[in-house]
Amino acid sequence: MQEIWVDYRHPDYEDEKIKRTFSRDQYNGEALEVVLREAKNMAHERAVVSAIDGEDGESPGVRVYDSMGQKNKYGTYLKRRSQGEMGAAFAERASITRFPSHYSALVDSMIGGVFAVESKAKKEFNGPLGSPDDISDPMYHFVRDVDGTGVNMESWLISAGQRMIVDNWFWYRVDRVGPDDPIRAYWVDPDTVLNWREENGVLVELLQKEMRYEQQSLMEKGSWIKYYRRWTLDGWELYREEGEGLERKIMLVAEQDFSFPFYTDASRTRSRLPFGRSRLPLDRYVGYQMAQDHNMLYNLLSDARWNFRVINHPRLTGDVDDGQWTKSLHAIMSGVNAMQGNWNYISPDANNGHTAYKVYAEETRQFYITNHQRMNAASIERSATEVLFDEASGRTAFLRIYASAIDEVENDVYFLAAQWESPESPDTWYGTYVRRSNDFKPVDIQGLIKTQADAFAAVANHLDVDSALIFAREGAIDGLKPREDI
Repeated sequence: MQEIWVDYRHPDYEDEKIKRTFSRDQYNGEALEVVLREAKNMAHERAVVSAIDGEDGESPGVRVYDSMGQKNKYGTYLKRRSQGEMGAAFAERASITRFPSHYSALVDSMIGGVFAVESKAKKEFNGPLGSPDDISDPMYHFVRDVDGTGVNMESWLISAGQRMIVDNWFWYRVDRVGPDDPIRAYWVDPDTVLNWREENGVLVELLQKEMRYEQQSLMEKGSWIKYYRRWTLDGWELYREEGEGLERKIMLVAEQDFSFPFYTDASRTRSRLPFGRSRLPLDRYVGYQMAQDHNMLYNLLSDARWNFRVINHPRLTGDVDDGQWTKSLHAIMSGVNAMQGNWNYISPDANNGHTAYKVYAEETRQFYITNHQRMNAASIERSATEVLFDEASGRTAFLRIYASAIDEVENDVYFLAAQWESPESPDTWYGTYVRRSNDFKPVDIQGLIKTQADAFAAVANHLDVDSALIFAREGAIDGLKPREDI
């Protein structure tokens, strides 16, 4: 395919997109859908032929399944065992594994910690947008419908806070169609921001991809068309992609100049785009690190659940010749549960399942403690025990950083909106600002640990081994015997 300038990518784009996809899938549960699709493909592979011929050229009997293109040979999220697990067995294991929600629970608890004290935030509305309490002022309508979909400012900022952790960067644009139209603030999906250029840390040029479904009539087949919008300090240009291969080209289809420039401050010495992007002031992608830990828990939980599955299906062994074995195997597959011959069952050790769930419960506890520590210790290393008992400062340190980053987004949105409303009055651009309170209620990490761990591992924590097996096999709750050591 012929390379043209819209194919150029920012050096950080590909790496950030891969990590962002991983983090998003762990947060919203899409990882489970990816696993089920991969498992379905594996279940239909010609495993026996592959094992003999080594068709993939690398590992006989193993297909490459990798939804994110990172050369994960045994699956993107749920890992298929490299030895001893056929495709059908992996598909069965994937179908009975519940996807955990620890990542989203921890992120949402942090967001809730900031906005639980929203009533204590200090807010001043003295700019050209007016007051949120006066129906005749632009601010009244803006804070009640930020992006034209009916989302109010608080909900929009909650989404911004979530994306700062999960996506690492929160991109946004403040825009206005015409002078008589309302001002809007839009979240910009970073996956669509293909390339950008900065000067002294200020965005001055940006390339954004847009996909549009075009259909002239219901009697004609529609198709998705790629568009590219190039933003500059002077305005924007819209290009449409046409053709394929050597015939591929882009055509300029629309352009518009800004009626006035946008500035980084009221001195009007440096121009900027009506875009902004913000992230947590930490030297690492916290959300991606949490997502990696969370994916480990997913695999651990899958192993634990499969362990119980194996316990419920003892293996059959018999001192018989090959002919009788073949006939008996077909009989079993047909549903027969009684056979002639010298047969015995080998039942796996029930304690394996009990131990697996105990390990999962402990790993879940460490997930919350470790990731809480990771968010709260930007430059200070503290042990898990210290974090556990650091109620006063540790559990609110991250919230202070978090709230400050959200303030930065909201204040910049108001700053750009003020320029749209009153471009020739820079002295009024700072009239609206917000500063959130630091009087946070500490996030109850131990409460989260107990709730989440018990939800997935209560069997091992509260029942003896035999009762746990009854629970796993029959779903029974009457007559279960509690553990004697608790």
